[in-house]
Amino acid sequence: MKRIRMKKSVSLFLAVVMVILCIPMTVIETSAMTEGRFTYVITDGGAIITKVDNNSKGEIVVPDSLGGYPVNRIGSEAFRGCEYIYHITIPDSVTSIGMLAFYECTRLKKITVTEGNPAYKSVDGVLFTIDGETIVCYPAGRTDAEYSVPADVRTVGDHAFAWCSSLKDITIPDSVKSIGSSAFYYCTGLSEITVPEGVEVIEEFVFFGCSGLVDVIIPEGVTEIKTQAFSYCTGITDVVIPDSVKSLGSAFSHCTSLENINVPDTVTDIDQYVIYNTAYYNDPLNWDNGVLYIGKHLITADGTVNGEYTVKDGTLNIANSAFYACADLVSVTVPEGVKNIGKQAFMWCEKLKRVDLPEGLVNIGKDAFALCIKLTDINIPDSVTYIGEGVFRICNSLGNVNIPEGITKIEKYTFAGCILNEVIIPEGVTEIGDNAFENCKKLTNITISAGVTNIGKDVFFGCDNVTVRCYTNSVAHKYVVDNNIPYIRIDADSAVYHGDADGDGKINLTDVALILKYIAKWDVAPDLDTADVTGDGKVNLADASRILQYIAKWDVTFK
Repeated sequence: MKRIRMKKSVSLFLAVVMVILCIPMTVIETSAMTEGRFTYVITDGGAIITKVDNNSKGEIVVPDSLGGYPVNRIGSEAFRGCEYIYHITIPDSVTSIGMLAFYECTRLKKITVTEGNPAYKSVDGVLFTIDGETIVCYPAGRTDAEYSVPADVRTVGDHAFAWCSSLKDITIPDSVKSIGSSAFYYCTGLSEITVPEGVEVIEEFVFFGCSGLVDVIIPEGVTEIKTQAFSYCTGITDVVIPDSVKSLGSAFSHCTSLENINVPDTVTDIDQYVIYNTAYYNDPLNWDNGVLYIGKHLITADGTVNGEYTVKDGTLNIANSAFYACADLVSVTVPEGVKNIGKQAFMWCEKLKRVDLPEGLVNIGKDAFALCIKLTDINIPDSVTYIGEGVFRICNSLGNVNIPEGITKIEKYTFAGCILNEVIIPEGVTEIGDNAFENCKKLTNITISAGVTNIGKDVFFGCDNVTVRCYTNSVAHKYVVDNNIPYIRIDADSAVYHGDADGDGKINLTDVALILKYIAKWDVAPDLDTADVTGDGKVNLADASRILQYIAKWDVTFK
């Protein structure tokens, strides 16, 4: 008996060891521990400081070890709210500092990094990466009114100057190619800013809340200005957007003094909140029957738009979410000249029945007509080359739509929930995204060309009545076979294919068995066209019998 128990014990021990060995070491982490003012966890043999006591005051020296483990990381928001600290010293063991590590340290004046740190250095109390190419943190409590970013800096990091309210003038050299998100967040003392020539993207919240900012120079070369980049800059009165800009988010929302803004024709993607709650937005004279325009861009409708609406001649773009949830909008005419319809532009317009789209239209953005439950048919002009994800999602009255020849990809959920009956995928389409026709309950026939090289997951999920027309050995053919979807091979017009119900190039008992399973309503999908060897438009016992006769070398013919 003892011997048996020993074997069980050894087996149990080995099982436990195997389980432990199967656990990736990167996920082994202790629960939080506290030592002095520091809360930390142990991961991968090193300590991560996750929180510092908010009552800490004066000078703080980050230890090089905690609990016997080297401190190699200062976690995200670790010092957040430590408003009474004025000096932090970082040891050479720290090689990673998380996002917002020193957030709301409003009295912090100096950061020191000890000699030998392989990742960071400090210059005059300002934190940089060791190569000097990224400025990581300019302490928010510094009282200097001016600062010049060193000439070898290429990146101003996320939140690098956030809450530096004393800073009134900053010089950013042309060496800087990237300015991170929220880099100058609530720098309320700044009065002017020149974005360097090499910067292409003005990130989210970069100058958010810079209420003293009056003059902004955005250079040619910037291609995108992201969400709320200048929001709540209440001193700005005029903005000129350069011709290089293609995408414009809600960049100037809540700039309450902004009266004039020039948006060039080159902008193709624009957000409805780009100038929300500005002087321009709040001026009734800038609205046309409930719709706001900036130059050639239709920005937003105020919700009072009802019945029929015709977009103003000369318009180039309809902004993202421009008519979102306009509950009483019934019909829209989009004139020639409009090139782009933005994301969610007409989403959830629950009474919208008809949309007239012009030749020359190029792009229809993601979810542009999603949830338009009364929309019955729409003619998409041949000029359209892009239809975004979910454009007609849950348009559950939409039974007729064409796909233009210039489309190369049908995006995810494009027609999900529609009542389409028949669809022809154009020759130029190479990809069909996940769930593209999900829950199209009335879809009975879809033709997929041989040019389609990639078909996503669950494309026909919930399409219980669909039959796919495809070419032999195409990606679509393999897809329907693998997913047990009924299909017909378009090129199965010679005797070599008739009777080959499973599409393996042979006519044998396997084909008969597949047909019998189909008749018995098993979850199988024979090629209905080649299985119907009698030519009566049905797949039944007569077809199985005819194939058996063929196998037995009777003198029979297929259709």
